[in-house]
Amino acid sequence: MQESALVMDCIDFIKKSTGKDYSSRRAGVVRQGNWCGHNPQSPRFFQKPQAHKDRPKILTWAIDAWQRFYSLPTSYFKEIRMRRNSTRQQRSEAREALASISQVLLHYTELATLRVGVPHSSEGFRSLTVEFLADKAGIGLKRAQRAIKLLVRAGYLKMIERFDVKQEGGKERFIGLAAVKCLTPAFFKACNINLQALSAQRGLARKRLNKRRSTFIANAQESQAAARNLLDFIAPKGNSKTHIDVMKSLLKAEQRTEEQSREKERKRRESLKHRHKLRE
Repeated sequence: MQESALVMDCIDFIKKSTGKDYSSRRAGVVRQGNWCGHNPQSPRFFQKPQAHKDRPKILTWAIDAWQRFYSLPTSYFKEIRMRRNSTRQQRSEAREALASISQVLLHYTELATLRVGVPHSSEGFRSLTVEFLADKAGIGLKRAQRAIKLLVRAGYLKMIERFDVKQEGGKERFIGLAAVKCLTPAFFKACNINLQALSAQRGLARKRLNKRRSTFIANAQESQAAARNLLDFIAPKGNSKTHIDVMKSLLKAEQRTEEQSREKERKRRESLKHRHKLRE
């Protein structure tokens, strides 16, 4: 009795100091999900943000296949079962993490190249970090890392590690960058998607990408040509003396304009004074 009272006192002390109640965990009331908030009857799948556009149909089909994988783990993705090195069925929280991470990867996949990331105007194509993927999937970082490693072992995902070197205090410091992530055709084949259909959709995506790229290049060339015309107008081709003469003429023109505006203002004030005197 004294020992049980001591245990209860310890639990009360922890609850007061940390604000967490561990009594239900100790009593075994909740025994699923490794205390990560997982509910087997209500798994947490990836939900597309409302501001994002609809993804191509072939990516939507693959996302739906991963949602079905949670309830039917033996009907999909046999490579996952082969690479787990276990004859037991995968736990529900692990299937939830694997499905949600795969859905996030598919949502941010560029169909033309099967790379995972976001196009950027100045940086080209920006790869996504594991932290970003875990946050979008709604799971912890460690669980997301395990799910990604399993996808790599199954041959569904390829990753290329990257780093940058910076000089600080005369010493080189290596900084890790987001790894390049690329889905494989085997990933879509395991989703029961025909590879010919995938190839056709990728061809259409390449055409759309090349069209946007050519439009961007044409607009950039037009802006560069306009900038060159403006530069030729301001400073025509020639030596430094020609440029200095042009700048002097521009400064003189601005000076004349200012003098004319000041003269107009002076005449206006004089006319107002003259009218005021006449009224008096």
